[in-house]
Amino acid sequence: EHEAAALRVVELTAQHCPGAFARTDEDGWLPIHTALRFQLSHPAVALAVVELTGQHYAKGFRRAPLGASLPLRLALQHHTADATLRRRVVELTVVHHPAAFVDAYLRKSLRQAGVGDLLDAAGWHGEG
Repeated sequence: EHEAAALRVVELTAQHCPGAFARTDEDGWLPIHTALRFQLSHPAVALAVVELTGQHYAKGFRRAPLGASLPLRLALQHHTADATLRRRVVELTVVHHPAAFVDAYLRKSLRQAGVGDLLDAAGWHGEG
């Protein structure tokens, strides 16, 4: 019930104020960072924010607020996180910020998280 209401707010925001996906809060967090931070409690909302950030603010996949990390790293933080959400973040990062995959440790973590096929498809073969 709460998640459905939150999802509707995200959808209406995209419809009426798409620029909101590029706005940061006082700590420099974009909506995508906040959504991924709380992905375990609201996976559908997090996925919607990820998708809409891809549509309305692709640079969001390159942004890392102070004390946090790229959306890609946030998607990996929770081992029990939604696999669809994790895959979608990787897919959109491949499109919008492929330089993120230069980090060998990150590639290794992604392979351990079960998205190695996406790395291979993007040309990042092997862990190193």
